[in-house]
Amino acid sequence: IAATLDNKLRDHLQQLGRSNLFAQQSGGIASTFQRPVLIILDRDLDLPIMLHHTWTYQALVHDLLNMALNRITIELANEEGESSSRDPLQPRKPTKKTYDLDDSDKFWAMNTGSPFPKVAEEVEALLNQYKADVEELGKKAGVKIDPSQLAPDSLGVNTQGLASAIESLPELTERKKTIDTHTNIATALLKHIKDRELDNYFSIEENLLTKNFADKSAIASTISSTGKGLLMDKIRLLLIYYCLSDNAAAPDFEPLESMLIQAGADLSALKFLKKEKAFHAFSNTSLIARTASEFGGSMFTSLADKVYGSTMGLLSGVKNVLIADKMLRVTRVVDSIMDIKADTDNYTYFDPKVAKTADSSVPRTRTPFKEAVVFVVGGGNYVEYQNVQDWLKKPQQAFKKVVYGSTEMLTAEEFIRQLGAIGAKS
Repeated sequence: IAATLDNKLRDHLQQLGRSNLFAQQSGGIASTFQRPVLIILDRDLDLPIMLHHTWTYQALVHDLLNMALNRITIELANEEGESSSRDPLQPRKPTKKTYDLDDSDKFWAMNTGSPFPKVAEEVEALLNQYKADVEELGKKAGVKIDPSQLAPDSLGVNTQGLASAIESLPELTERKKTIDTHTNIATALLKHIKDRELDNYFSIEENLLTKNFADKSAIASTISSTGKGLLMDKIRLLLIYYCLSDNAAAPDFEPLESMLIQAGADLSALKFLKKEKAFHAFSNTSLIARTASEFGGSMFTSLADKVYGSTMGLLSGVKNVLIADKMLRVTRVVDSIMDIKADTDNYTYFDPKVAKTADSSVPRTRTPFKEAVVFVVGGGNYVEYQNVQDWLKKPQQAFKKVVYGSTEMLTAEEFIRQLGAIGAKS
């Protein structure tokens, strides 16, 4: 892909000369403009991160609520009932709500990369402030207002401070909309987390991804028929274990595989990974060993002593984990290439504006880059995207800009289906 792109750009520059797409126009970018670097990576650079259960808000919404084009649809329990004649023994029909999540939602924009417990705290803080402001509004209007039924006619008439109270209504109404939206989203996420015991998967995968430690008894217990979680959750855990265990010996691994086969799991993706692992082992470029060794430290920090049970009553009974400040593999590559570190010499380098030497190579620039576009061929996710954004927030990266892209933004289930399709053909 990179070589083809390089050839196309070279042809473009040669054919159009100074009229090419990148030519500077009068009054345009100054001659000191530094070109960005385009980093094209293959998905097998880090396969396990595509399977990993996550804990940040945007990534959770994408993974658990199937966000597509920034839109989600969730089911809410109908608390009001359809009519008085409805049979009380019949379950209430859930209602569906659709939400568009983008930068116009300030709460969403501020919390996309926040751990789920922090988001729950922020929603509660927003709710408490809203209630206090509505109470203050009621005092000004001289009436008592129900925060859940805020409307112009709730203010009464001819009351002192009515004008200023009415001016506050649009802003308070918009805040209530935001609170309702993210309370419903957080509740939907929590239902998945509790029903499937996803916090348990987080803990096991933490050991696998960051410490290269496999708690075999915990893995077996979780994958077994008595373990909580969807079949897809168990497949994800099994695939991560296989990817990150250099010594996934048959006596240890085959019983786990058999458990899922008996449960009806389609393990075509595992078939693909076995061939991929054999190929890398032959070329001595094992993704498995490389990924495990480069995470370093713990990606999550256990907050066992801190209980968020008071937060909207949401998180009681859920293990609390917080994503630590660790760079994923893609972020490490971006960091190394932008700073021209020694470990980047093995990456193939192209520069369409520089003539090739006799051996068809191109002299490498030694000036650090301030801008980059990193593109992952084979699928990406919001975990990687957020990790790059978190890295950019560090003081030493203050003047850098990075755009993250991929052929598709995939959930773990979608990625496994793609691996399975390849595995079934091979």
